[in-house]
Amino acid sequence: AFDEVTLNLGPFEQIFDENRPFFTEGVDLFRKGEIFFSRRVGGAPSGDAGALETNEDVIENPERVNLLNAVKISGRTQAGMGIGFFNAITQNTYATIEDTLTMDRRKVLVEPIANYNVLVFDQQFNGNSSISIVNTNVTRENDFRDANTSAFVFDLADKENRFRTSGRTVMSNVNDVDGNTTGFRSELDIERIKGNFRYRFGHDFANETYDINDFGISNQNNYNNFTAGASYEIFVPTKTFNTYQLKLTARHRRLYKPNVQTRNQINLDAFFILPSRFALGGDFGYNSRDNNYFEPRVAGRYVTYGSRFSGNTWISSDYRKKLAIDIRVGYTKYFNDDPRESRFLRTSPRYRFSDKFLIIVSSELSKTENDFGYVANNETGIYFGQRERTNIENSIQASFNFDPYKAIDLRFRNFWSTADYSKNIFFELNDDGSLSPVDYDIAENNPNANFNIWNLDLSFRWRFAPGSEATLLYRNQIFNFDALSNLGYRESLNNLFNESQQNTLSLKLTYFIDYNNVKSIFNKDS
Repeated sequence: AFDEVTLNLGPFEQIFDENRPFFTEGVDLFRKGEIFFSRRVGGAPSGDAGALETNEDVIENPERVNLLNAVKISGRTQAGMGIGFFNAITQNTYATIEDTLTMDRRKVLVEPIANYNVLVFDQQFNGNSSISIVNTNVTRENDFRDANTSAFVFDLADKENRFRTSGRTVMSNVNDVDGNTTGFRSELDIERIKGNFRYRFGHDFANETYDINDFGISNQNNYNNFTAGASYEIFVPTKTFNTYQLKLTARHRRLYKPNVQTRNQINLDAFFILPSRFALGGDFGYNSRDNNYFEPRVAGRYVTYGSRFSGNTWISSDYRKKLAIDIRVGYTKYFNDDPRESRFLRTSPRYRFSDKFLIIVSSELSKTENDFGYVANNETGIYFGQRERTNIENSIQASFNFDPYKAIDLRFRNFWSTADYSKNIFFELNDDGSLSPVDYDIAENNPNANFNIWNLDLSFRWRFAPGSEATLLYRNQIFNFDALSNLGYRESLNNLFNESQQNTLSLKLTYFIDYNNVKSIFNKDS
């Protein structure tokens, strides 16, 4: 399946789900400790092309590293000990640099041969408790960055299954050209897990050098957060509800260094299902003023956002009927002289023509007025700009099953997003987190963005034997990104179709070999 790429204007990388079958099957053990993210294997190179000489350009810079081989073994003994082993090797990857005058080319190593390794031991006991030890390691040849991460994970419940204590401690170690850096993260949750009324207390901590991104995901570090929550849920249907849940959560967020509060927040979530299978709910939250230390992209600097109220509500009709629909609507309002205001609407009708044919059509529109965000930083200051943000997403999912063994699947998505700074309102970030109006020339760094992407997957699946499948896939992709943020949706879509298309046709075969059957064949031959 294709990645649902969006226009990312934030300080953190966009994370996509793993879609490769080898990496999605039998991975429960490897998820222990949350330090393993398989898309790092064969992901972006860890290095870059380096400094260029006069008149040189990078004409080829691979976005992905090729995988040479991978092995994954996992299982559990009769005594409840789970063991998992994963190893993968990726090949040398080069960027190509060309001299625009002489046309001479040279290659620069941006990722050497690398070995990715995961080892997991997980012991279950007392029916619903476990302790785990997990280690991940990335070793790269030459003078490239190496990384090692170890985690101790525990999940302990009493015999009556009334209370659970769970958590983890993680040590990260990165060795690069600047030396060796060690980081630490911990997580502890204590919760009541039995009865209609439940509650929990939690603490999350990471120091400022915690980094597992060579083989895991860690968008943020340097935090010291506290959480408390309570919920009420019914498990026996009544005349009015099949089930419902109300959950209240409060969070206090701080930095570790310096030891300062960043924000407080409180959220209420509600979920109801009626006897008619009609479901509805919503979530509503209030955030205090936020000293955001990540958006400025400079260590030690922060920008202050106003307090805000946000809420969304949704309905979902009975999926057993031929026609059903999901609708969600949301609204966010900022305060404390923060002029931002946003709203969104998502509709997703589905129609079941028969037991063999289902189609789901989804559309979402979101708009943020008077938004502002990071633009650039240089020797003179850190700059923000006021912008109007608009997102439109349309998608179609359809599936036709000829029989239990053969099916056709269609998956389509068009996503359009703009960030429009045409009001020409820019700010410089002050040391106290406030913003002061400033003149900013966009000639050297134009922040206006018009992002449009089109993805279509059409596949035929045939399960020709137990555990064995053949998939014929046609994929079509078109992508455009420019600074024409004042264009409307139709104009941007017309420009999108002027771009070159990427068409891919592939055939994948998966064949399951039953060891017991193979063993019996050899026994007969002998």
